[in-house]
Amino acid sequence: MLAQWVQTYNFTMHDYGMILRTLRSEFPHTGVLVLADGADTLLLASERPLLPTGEALGRLQALVDRTPAIRTDLERWFDGSDLRRILLSHYLLGEDQLARLVDRDPSGALNTDLHLLLEFDAPLHLFRKTVPQDTAALGLLSAMDPSRIDQLAAASGIPPGSADAAVVRGDWHWNRVVNPTLGLRIDAAAELEDAAKLYEQAAALAPGRVEIVEALGRTRSKQGRSAEAIAAWSEAVRLAPTAASHAPRSPWSS
Repeated sequence: MLAQWVQTYNFTMHDYGMILRTLRSEFPHTGVLVLADGADTLLLASERPLLPTGEALGRLQALVDRTPAIRTDLERWFDGSDLRRILLSHYLLGEDQLARLVDRDPSGALNTDLHLLLEFDAPLHLFRKTVPQDTAALGLLSAMDPSRIDQLAAASGIPPGSADAAVVRGDWHWNRVVNPTLGLRIDAAAELEDAAKLYEQAAALAPGRVEIVEALGRTRSKQGRSAEAIAAWSEAVRLAPTAASHAPRSPWSS
């Protein structure tokens, strides 16, 4: 498997799409992990399908559980060591979504040793003002499809109607509203209400999970529904009274 970090800041969708197209020209299976509020991505490529199986994730989870160093790192950077939940939250672009994303650019450009287009094109954007509609961050978010969550959940052995699946669907709606780099033209009120309902659904399915309650609180606050936000954050404090802060955080943070 090839794993390559690529940032989305100071990057146009044309350049990011060229990287994807080049990768797909050599590997039949590709995917993208979204990290750090969408600022960073990890491109994955392989000769074999990338979607994990429930059995494979079970073996990996056993490795994590018996390896304190790995478990500690995951808990530090991803607020937990459950691999299924981490995948659902960050592995948001699969083969179908990437194919549609690449097809949007009719140029067909590839980055090769003989035609180092990226080496010359990408640095120019450091000194140019890029409109939000042309950014890689916007292109990636607009390519995300909620059906991807159900697909990944099923492959991972998680029921699509579970709390984890509901949380990630809620995060998808939340990010379409609050990510400052995106500038999507959407009905923000409807997106926030969809996110809140999904967080409420998740909280009912998995009572006691503080991160779900916090997500509900930040969403109600964004809606201006202060009483409901305070109620949610009060519940978060009750569930985790020793936590340093229950301030809102992005579900993509890593």
